[in-house]
Amino acid sequence: QHGCDSETLVIEVKHRMNCIKDPPNIYDVIQLCSYCRALGCTRGDLVQCLRPGSANSSEGSSDEVLHITRIDFSEGSLDRVGWDKHVLPSLYAVARAVYNARTDPWFRQRLLRASTPEERSRVVAEVCPHLGR
Repeated sequence: QHGCDSETLVIEVKHRMNCIKDPPNIYDVIQLCSYCRALGCTRGDLVQCLRPGSANSSEGSSDEVLHITRIDFSEGSLDRVGWDKHVLPSLYAVARAVYNARTDPWFRQRLLRASTPEERSRVVAEVCPHLGR
């Protein structure tokens, strides 16, 4: 119970056409954590809304279905630990690779000459191994 305390909470709303994802897709969680980090918030809600008349809603139902997943981004929480140990290092690796590619004409030419998605993935994996999986 928080009484009169106030807290800024990030709210990310996803309108779903077919089904609610529980647990949510990892990219939706990462997006919400990114917003929390950028805005300096420690908690956020991922709200999924299943529209009336969608594939998995009741026949003739005019009610929307809401599903809320709380993200705790406070220091030491599982969401924060996952961010700090996995997502953030990968983002920094991508940023370093982009800066390195901008200064390396040979690498840029190799990337531009790659003719298939698989070939581009192999070239990118040389500088960002986590993207080659």
